[in-house]
Amino acid sequence: MKFLLFLPIFFISKIFANPILLINEKIGLKGVFENKNLILTLDISDKNDITGLYKIGEQDSINMLNGSIINKSIQLESEKIERNKFSSIHLDIRNNLFNGDGTINGEQYPLILKKESISYKDIISSIKIEAINDNDYELVIVVNQNEQRLRFFSLEDEINIIFEDLNFDSYPDIRVSENYGDVNISYSYFLYDPKTSIYRYSKQLSNNIINPKVLYENKVLIGQSHDGCCFYEKSIFYQNNLYKFSFNYLKNKGEMIHYNDKNKVIKKTSINKVKFENVLPFHD
Repeated sequence: MKFLLFLPIFFISKIFANPILLINEKIGLKGVFENKNLILTLDISDKNDITGLYKIGEQDSINMLNGSIINKSIQLESEKIERNKFSSIHLDIRNNLFNGDGTINGEQYPLILKKESISYKDIISSIKIEAINDNDYELVIVVNQNEQRLRFFSLEDEINIIFEDLNFDSYPDIRVSENYGDVNISYSYFLYDPKTSIYRYSKQLSNNIINPKVLYENKVLIGQSHDGCCFYEKSIFYQNNLYKFSFNYLKNKGEMIHYNDKNKVIKKTSINKVKFENVLPFHD
């Protein structure tokens, strides 16, 4: 007689841990100081720490202040005091206006700055991340009481969600960190559609804007990257069009490709080193 031995079979489902979620909000403020445009960009962490970058006029360099926000009051200080530079800025938040003063050379000057976009907190009531597979996640947000799931890929254990107006329509868009390389930092981008209250994945930005930086004075989003010693790229997002500049220093050759909002090539042309290195301030 043969005996059949039946062994229990266990199915083990892998549990994927949710990563650490970091939230930052970047808001551009604009005003006038001594008849020159004053641009102040606030980078606000989820712990209410703030880094402020400001520029006065076209010729000024970008200057940094650090501080915090407490009860709708912002206090920024410079690490070192420089002549003709703000040593401190104090602002009180009143809806879209930021009223206060700045100190230069020991003297206080009144400041009135206007916010360029609304806060993500005005439209999003809940934020969390859920792991789907290895390095595959969903950003789950509630916008106007409707849940949205934004899927993205990331290699990071700490995922940074950054809210910032990337297309200058006064609404906060989203970029999610994918990979922090030694040189290049890539993101998944989601642009907010105010007509439908929906965040939509932007393949054009996700594939092209590396190391992003928003230039409020020019109303452009720029990305810059390089591969090895010799090949460099600059991508500029302007009025919903993408302008991609590249230059190979070894071959001394470069090109510019202009894409419209449908990602269709509008123009392709060769450029030299001078053109590549002087694409800003940008004009199409």
